[in-house]
Amino acid sequence: MSLLALPSQKPDLEWPTESWPARDLPAEMERTSFDRLVEYGFSDPWPADLGETHALIIVQGGALRYERYAPGLTAADTQPSWSMAKSITQALFGLLVRDGKARVEDPVNAPEWR
Repeated sequence: MSLLALPSQKPDLEWPTESWPARDLPAEMERTSFDRLVEYGFSDPWPADLGETHALIIVQGGALRYERYAPGLTAADTQPSWSMAKSITQALFGLLVRDGKARVEDPVNAPEWR
């Protein structure tokens, strides 16, 4: 089995290390509708169809375009990841497989899973 290659990135693409490069939202963006949707997501009480919104982060082209946090939260606060953690774990395991440090076919030595 071979993994699909990821698309290449532009050589001059800024990528975050200690902080994200920041850019404004696109000028041509329809801000009234965007702002209304963001306000709905962060409304109190929380909308029943959305549940709790703790943070909204928009990254495009390696740059932070928008961020907002619920009252009392900041970028320094950790957030539950739910299903995102599975995708991140799979990506990291894929890197181990690519580097020959793990094999998909090998059993995992995790007594908790028995």
